[in-house]
Amino acid sequence: MKTKASPDDFDNRAEFMRACVDEGGDEEACALRWEERGEPEIVRKTHLSEGEGLTFVLSDATPDRMGDVIESDGWSLGNFKKNPVALFNHNPDFPIGTWRNLRVQDNGLRGDLQLAKKGTSERINEIISLIEQNILRAVSVGFLPIQKEPLTKNGSGIRFLAADLVETSIVAIPANPNALAVAKSLNISRDTVAMVFAGKGNEKDQSVVRRGSSGGYADTTPKRRSATMSGPLAKRIEATQQRIVALKDELQKHLDAVDDANPGEADITTTQEFNKRIADQTAVLKSLEESEANTARTAAE
Repeated sequence: MKTKASPDDFDNRAEFMRACVDEGGDEEACALRWEERGEPEIVRKTHLSEGEGLTFVLSDATPDRMGDVIESDGWSLGNFKKNPVALFNHNPDFPIGTWRNLRVQDNGLRGDLQLAKKGTSERINEIISLIEQNILRAVSVGFLPIQKEPLTKNGSGIRFLAADLVETSIVAIPANPNALAVAKSLNISRDTVAMVFAGKGNEKDQSVVRRGSSGGYADTTPKRRSATMSGPLAKRIEATQQRIVALKDELQKHLDAVDDANPGEADITTTQEFNKRIADQTAVLKSLEESEANTARTAAE
């Protein structure tokens, strides 16, 4: 069902989702509309930081796998520093801390990550633990190009001479046996492991470009083909995974407040509603993953 709510009329995802669903929209369709909202100029690039501790290299001036270069001395940081929130996987509903001491140093953009306090939520605790163990080291910067030029005479690649930093996230990484083993040894929940080791979980719509820079965790399949054939499905899979995680967090918070010895009728009803929504989203996720696998097989053939 088409709804009147437009993502462009809302400042955050939660407000839009409430309005969209209240107007009769399907939750998955509403989430997809939010992800596909217009960001025609924003470019996002991913970099695997080799820094120590909580100091991250957000970007450097080496060519990325798309052959593009961001000149380090061209970064404009003023707007971002007004609200330097650190997100996980570009999810505005999943802040994990703030960026401090953003600076251009050694031909790269660097920043110190000040994590949220432990105890904020179980999910954030697990993300913090993975960062502290150096398992999560991939950073994605979103920026508005201010000035750019072709990198080569034949037109391949772009040199971004000036860019306005808009958003920076710690992002999910592909499955890695060693990192997975460490995560399991830390008793990281199955949901968080699935969300963090999401493989292609960052493919986005055509208006937002995400690319792996040198050393980053980038897909090795042909770029234009994968963006066309698997990008939308991967985006929907990631959004569904995040909804399931959020619902389970809300359910756990609700259960913590329930008196098991004397639960009220409203408490039981709320619990049943959460369980049904989680089951529904899990079924949606399974269907999307099967569709992605079938699409991948078709592309290979």
